Amino acid sequence: MALQQSLYDRDFHDWANRQASLLRSGSIDSLDIENLAEEIESLARREKRTLFNHVEATLLLLLRWTAQPGFRSKAFQLATDRERRKAARLLGESPSLVSAPANELPHMYELARLRAQIETGFADEAFPMECPWPLKNIMKCGWFPK
Repeated sequence: MALQQSLYDRDFHDWANRQASLLRSGSIDSLDIENLAEEIESLARREKRTLFNHVEATLLLLLRWTAQPGFRSKAFQLATDRERRKAARLLGESPSLVSAPANELPHMYELARLRAQIETGFADEAFPMECPWPLKNIMKCGWFPK
């Protein structure tokens, strides 16, 4: 175990390949269980963060869509739908995350709202304090607020 721990700290790539090899060979007793469990949990957190980043990016684009009608374009629509498709792909690969965006929508909206203020230079009042759209619309390709 001490050898595994030090290898984990010295050379993560080598450590990870050795853990995979040990798993495949069935050498369960030789695995670095603690670090392996931590890395698996880290992968799950990364998936969730990536999903939230795509939803937040979609919210930012929708906020800018409503606040800057002069910037509306096909490219803008495509960028928005690209973020939606990336989020949908993650949800398809990890269905256990389906409820996560609804639970975190207020937080993601707050971050998108702050970014929209910075990117547009518009005052705080230019954007609603709370998310004005239901999640199903936010995630629906081709949907844009009036």
